[in-house]
Amino acid sequence: MKSSTKKRFTALLMTFAMMLTACGGGGSIISPTPLPTMPPTPSASPTPSASPTPTMSPTPTLSPTPTLPPTPTSTPTPTLSPTPTLSPTPTFTAQVDTKYFNYDLSGYDTWMSNWTDTRKYVNAKGVYCTSNFTIGQTADNQRKYVRRLADLIDRTELNAIVIDVKHEGGGILYAFDSAEVRKYGACMNTITILPELISELHSRGIYVIARVVSFEDPALAKVRPDLALYNKDGSLYKDGKGCPWVSPFYQECWKYLAEIGKACAGIGFDEVNYDYIRFPTDNVKNITYNGLDEIIGKDVAVTAGVRYLCEQLKPLGVYVSADVYGIVIKGGVNKKQTGQDYIGLSRYLDYICPMVYPSHYDRSWTKGFAEGQHPDKYPYEIVTMALRDSVKNLKAIAPSEHCADVRPWLQDFTADYLGKGNYIKYDEVAVRKEIVATYNQGYTGWLLWNARGTFTEGAFLTPEQEAQGLICPPGVNINVTPTPVPATPTPTPVPATPTPTPEPAPATPTPTPSPEPATPTPTQEPEPATPTPTQEPAPATPTPTTEPAAPTPDPSGTPADPTPQGANSGSGA
Repeated sequence: MKSSTKKRFTALLMTFAMMLTACGGGGSIISPTPLPTMPPTPSASPTPSASPTPTMSPTPTLSPTPTLPPTPTSTPTPTLSPTPTLSPTPTFTAQVDTKYFNYDLSGYDTWMSNWTDTRKYVNAKGVYCTSNFTIGQTADNQRKYVRRLADLIDRTELNAIVIDVKHEGGGILYAFDSAEVRKYGACMNTITILPELISELHSRGIYVIARVVSFEDPALAKVRPDLALYNKDGSLYKDGKGCPWVSPFYQECWKYLAEIGKACAGIGFDEVNYDYIRFPTDNVKNITYNGLDEIIGKDVAVTAGVRYLCEQLKPLGVYVSADVYGIVIKGGVNKKQTGQDYIGLSRYLDYICPMVYPSHYDRSWTKGFAEGQHPDKYPYEIVTMALRDSVKNLKAIAPSEHCADVRPWLQDFTADYLGKGNYIKYDEVAVRKEIVATYNQGYTGWLLWNARGTFTEGAFLTPEQEAQGLICPPGVNINVTPTPVPATPTPTPVPATPTPTPEPAPATPTPTPSPEPATPTPTQEPEPATPTPTQEPAPATPTPTTEPAAPTPDPSGTPADPTPQGANSGSGA
């Protein structure tokens, strides 16, 4: 009995020793029995009695993972809301991204009130000097061409000349001494003697206007693609002529135009005339403005930009004008499409220049007096109707407020591209009818467009005839009554933007008999740009009577807005 107890005791000791060895020496305990020795771990928990499985509970110590809730703190993603901060633009007060213009149009009542205008007003009657005369021409030929136009001006009632400074390709024709103007590499310096020419024109008493094509600018779009307009598929937008445009929504574009204007003032120009100061109107089916046309509005963008140009240039002593489509006079869909607000722009500009070329209107304008006929055949009636609307609509500006003088661009080219039976030759009679129609609406200034730079001298009075108060040159029978024509046409919704006809330049009007020929062959766009207007009225027009009595300017006239609608090669409003 003793011996069996002793054996049992010895076996127990050995077992115990083996257990100790296994625990202390790092050996693995295969037998389940040692598991009870693990109670030390449960000691971490208040309930050591927990069965061995709970020993897995240490994983719960991972409970710190609840710190994951911080991820929700990534809700800062709403910080993307800054994009809506573009919305400040709708209030036209804040400017979030410096890329966009500041569209604050408030404070009109006190706008530039601390500036005293000391400029000398000139009632300009001018002609267009095409940039074609400079391209590939020697300085001597450039002098001859400008002097030929100056001689025409001296012989007639004309007193002004419009010279291309920046053309439709974006090229700047003189190397201005301005880092801001030269920074995009657009200075072609084709008119190296420009300051000399301006000085000579001034010595002859001629008012000199710089024409600056604005947003049709392939050169700038190439160097600064971030300023260009694009289609919805991401491709570069190009108009019907294949030219890229830059966006009127970007302040950098307006600053560039202002710097060019300042440079023009610096070399002696009397006025800076901005053409193509609008959004594109053709081939725009797939164009995108990234919602800015709805958030800001095209008309607000253009009006705010023009206001900025006026603020920058008027204090330098130059006048500021802009060309607009004749069909925007009535506003509506055309205003929305082009961004040209006739009344809004007239509040800031010195001169607003509507391009009222009869060739650019559609047949709805002859409804009621020449059903189905093309408006090009009715210069007096079409110009009368367009400018009568101008007089009417600008009454929205109070007499005590500033309103631009209306100085229209008139047609001095034959639009034979319209096809047989749709046009007439614009000779001295047709051109004079336009001038008389302008006077009958109370406007006294005008500019003539001919892309080739040749004008119909027979349509102009001599200085002596003008001093006598004649309305027409002797022998020019315009056969119209002094009173304006048809009932104002009722605006009709304007369809899609006009697509320019690829037609060549129209036949040149009778050349002005003047010395110094050397007129460079036009290399730029063909004569007049295709009619853009699709829209409005259909007037009832009285048939012109014979032998007009010299029309007396209509006292109800009030300056409106002069805007050349570049019959093709240029004036693109």
